[in-house]
Amino acid sequence: MENIREGSRAGSVITEYYLYILFVFLILRSINYYSLIPSVFDSIVFALLAVAGGAMIAWNCLDFLRHKSFVSYDWWLIGFLIVMFISSLLNRHYGVSGNFKTIVWSAIYFFLIYALAANGRLSKYFYQTVIRIFGWAYFFVSLVSFGMYLIQYSYLRPGTIETRIRIGFLEGRLFGAFGDPNFGGMFALILVIVCIYGIVVKSHVFPRWFLFTNLFLQTFVLVLTGSRSAILIGEALAAVVFVALVARYLAARGTNLLVNIVASVITLAVSVVALTFFVASLKWLLEKLPPLFEFLQIHRPHGREVVSLKRADVADNSDISNMRFSIWSSAIEIFKTKWIFGVSPRNMVAYAKDMLPKSLIAQQGFKTHNAWIDVLASTGLFGFVTMIGFSIKSAFMALRSLQFGKKMLSADSNVQFLIVASLIGFTFFVNVIFFTNDVCSFIFWMVLGNMYFQFRQRQSALS
Repeated sequence: MENIREGSRAGSVITEYYLYILFVFLILRSINYYSLIPSVFDSIVFALLAVAGGAMIAWNCLDFLRHKSFVSYDWWLIGFLIVMFISSLLNRHYGVSGNFKTIVWSAIYFFLIYALAANGRLSKYFYQTVIRIFGWAYFFVSLVSFGMYLIQYSYLRPGTIETRIRIGFLEGRLFGAFGDPNFGGMFALILVIVCIYGIVVKSHVFPRWFLFTNLFLQTFVLVLTGSRSAILIGEALAAVVFVALVARYLAARGTNLLVNIVASVITLAVSVVALTFFVASLKWLLEKLPPLFEFLQIHRPHGREVVSLKRADVADNSDISNMRFSIWSSAIEIFKTKWIFGVSPRNMVAYAKDMLPKSLIAQQGFKTHNAWIDVLASTGLFGFVTMIGFSIKSAFMALRSLQFGKKMLSADSNVQFLIVASLIGFTFFVNVIFFTNDVCSFIFWMVLGNMYFQFRQRQSALS
């Protein structure tokens, strides 16, 4: 038995080092300066990482079989991969390589990151290391980005939606050193959650000064990115936490159900108003900072003398969704034409240009900006049902893992729930988690897997 554990552990250690390397390169990829490097470098690196990931999956499977120490895989996710494969075959005349890469990376996230986490095959040290890498990396990226805002630095390399590069403060929002301000806002939100949790539990993962400093820094960056999705998700989660705290307090005092409900509704309303006021006030305050650093400003973007965090693409746009509703409608139109197995994950634009040339996606080449609609159009009803099945199962697990006792703010399951919930909320506005290979996807599948493992442990302890 000892040899079995040693053999399994050896495989897990090698896998963990592989995941460290993958995570670091995903972070590098999320920084916009990385795009200035010739694309061939990125292609070679991630091709090698994909091959290595496939080898890791095979190695772990053989190791489990050899030592009769089986790891369980989720049948919903297996079914989703099968549908992806079928969809790719049916739409192979539109392209093959893109779908093949997507299937490989999806398998890595499903069978390596999520499966190993869900089966307890990743060490506590691994999670702490990933958190440290994430926290310190985006602390420095955010610090540099905030500095860009203070000195009003901006750089724009024109191009298509896929090739243009924006760095610094442009268009009334902070792109900073992030490849995309929406992702910058989401990283900031996750770190706000991590820092608050670390302060509450007095975590030793980060020094105390770092937690407080990073909390303020990430709050500033979250607002400066102008990411409405990240800010909205953050406000919603904060409001829910406030309601939960009030409900727990009243329940502990023995108040009746009606009083609890009324108090919860009032708390929710007050929280929404207070949080909205806080964000607006913080915006006003942040707009006053750059003039204090005028002596460091090399140039102002577009010759502006007054700093404004008002996004022109939102303020001067009657479409509150910033074209998202139109894009979603176009994607649904594509789904209706091929609703069983979809048009495949990487061939949506090519299919639209061929079959629906007048559609918005065909003409503009937009992504769906909604992960669920992307799944629906890409893999059809079969793919959507399998992923919904997995999501419902995971949602029940996540909700049952919540703790509302005295340690509500310090429970691991609760902070993990907030991180997963924030990323799920993000999927309704951005293509992430499914068909993507990025930092958010890595964190989501890792945290969700660990939640599932800890949930099973608690259930076993109770039985």
